[in-house]
Amino acid sequence: MAEKTVRGCDLETVEGRFAAKQVIATACVLKTLIARPVLFLAPIYRETGGPENNPHRVIDRVGQDLFLQLQSERILSGGSLYIEENHRWVRFEGRKSEGSAVTVNIDTLDGTSGINVGKRDQASAIMITDVERNRFLAGSIVSLVDDALLTIEPGRIGFYQLREGYRKVDPQNVQRSRKDLSAIATLGRHMTKVIPGPPDLDTFGGYGLHRVFTGSLGTMFDAKGQIWYEAVMWGLMGEQLGLSVSDFQNRPYDWYQILRDSQQQDYRASFPLVISNNEFAHYQFLDQLEQWTNNPTNISDERLN
Repeated sequence: MAEKTVRGCDLETVEGRFAAKQVIATACVLKTLIARPVLFLAPIYRETGGPENNPHRVIDRVGQDLFLQLQSERILSGGSLYIEENHRWVRFEGRKSEGSAVTVNIDTLDGTSGINVGKRDQASAIMITDVERNRFLAGSIVSLVDDALLTIEPGRIGFYQLREGYRKVDPQNVQRSRKDLSAIATLGRHMTKVIPGPPDLDTFGGYGLHRVFTGSLGTMFDAKGQIWYEAVMWGLMGEQLGLSVSDFQNRPYDWYQILRDSQQQDYRASFPLVISNNEFAHYQFLDQLEQWTNNPTNISDERLN
């Protein structure tokens, strides 16, 4: 079904079609599961390790199983796969190719821990790169909140609404603007005293990246720092979407070097990250942040009001 659906997307590369098929198939499985209250008592929601405040669960393995099934046809060149919940790179076989090996990062279910408390910010994502040649090959993110699909190929972005049980895609237009975009998102558990009041959206991930891209959020940030496998997916795909991405001193990251470094044993680096809809919104947030930091007792109540 996902393969037929992808035919409705304007995709040109093998990697682009693979990425879209992966997330559509994953979403089709996950959307059914997370909509059922019995999920929280089922074995598929059992914790399998991970951080105490964001445990991994059996349901997170759906993406790996689907990837291996799709790749059994050797669609992609061989390379390395990183499934977030496994915390390690694994090799996979692929088609014979004269090019470099590829690296594949998958976040099967971003926002797993919030499901049982009714938090709606779930998404599924995949990113395919050639780190030997510093090349982004493809990426795709599907929002499980509103069934919106983002597809990314070098120089090509697609935004679609999935309909009819993910059997149809309708292209959507996104107008990029320089308007004042003051709404912000960050994770409550990573919150530091850098802004007055709560964020407009308590998230950092694929759903948040969708919202920044479409302009309903101006900026998504993490002052504490995203673990590398989260940072590299949202940061690099954010750049490919034409968003402004930097640390808090407005310095860019070398995501390909981070991907290379991550293949070292026990690599656990984290990266403070700011992602904004456009350069104006980016500077607006960084400037406002500087004012809050320098004058914490003279903060305007405009945002809180």
